[in-house]
Amino acid sequence: MGVSAASVVPGGRTGRRPGYWFLLRGVLPGQIVGTLWLWLIAIALSPFVHFHTGSRSVFAPWQIDSLWSLGAAVGWGVLVSALIGAAVGGRVCAHTGVTPSRVLTLVSVAAGGYGPWLLATTPGGRLVVTALATPALLRGLAFDHSGAARRLPRRVELTRIGLGVAALGTALVLVAPYALLHVAPRAATSPLVVYAGLDTSYITGTDPGRPLQGEAGLTAGLSPITVTAVRLTGTAGAKLALRIGAPPFTSDSPLALPMRIAPRHTLWLGYSVALGRCGGLTATVIRVQVNYVASGISRTQTSPAVHTGMSQICP
Repeated sequence: MGVSAASVVPGGRTGRRPGYWFLLRGVLPGQIVGTLWLWLIAIALSPFVHFHTGSRSVFAPWQIDSLWSLGAAVGWGVLVSALIGAAVGGRVCAHTGVTPSRVLTLVSVAAGGYGPWLLATTPGGRLVVTALATPALLRGLAFDHSGAARRLPRRVELTRIGLGVAALGTALVLVAPYALLHVAPRAATSPLVVYAGLDTSYITGTDPGRPLQGEAGLTAGLSPITVTAVRLTGTAGAKLALRIGAPPFTSDSPLALPMRIAPRHTLWLGYSVALGRCGGLTATVIRVQVNYVASGISRTQTSPAVHTGMSQICP
């Protein structure tokens, strides 16, 4: 597998691969440009093919639960890698003066982009690992020990047209059939999401004079909502206090209803249940129930159960 001397890349000592940091300065802008291209394409396609982004992303839009979804996911990964790889190859060429192998660039981008899904669990962690790993992979795969750009055999290497044809074929054979027949809309956004928590730092029942305290988060969806009422279920016979903020209500203000919550905003409420020495709260679970108005329609939303861990409070 020979290459001409003109294909030797600067940025390192003679007879050695280009330096990692030198190559990073060419790879990183290509990753950014390629990702922007991907988002623009996804936005353009969104009226026709919706991407499920609940716990996924535009880089892996479908949950793999069958061989068909696996094939579609692999096909989408090839398209993503080809798109970002084209941008990376172009920027590396502009930075070094040498065009790296398109196939080896695609493989480097695919391994550097999807490998972190196995190593990191947060989007930020994956982003950092991808940014740092891709130049190292490209340096090891696309350049030989002498610093020359590797060239695969002609029957394996892809031209620019060949890469486009391969990407289009992957889209038509693997991606399009699954995407069109399994339209995965964005996860339905509830007008209101209610979260409730409980202070479990002490065992209820051993200190009946101490109030049972917790907090509830009310998160609006894509539209504003107006909260008209808030109540706790499972607190029959107990005195209830609601405040804006979280316990222990040191600087909160009483809840004044109705109250508006802006789109995608969260209102934190603290609740305090004054327990009697016997009776008051006998339920093992409590829930926060919210009445609100969204888009002119009155609705009710109830939080998941909050377990108190007790059956009664009688000493």
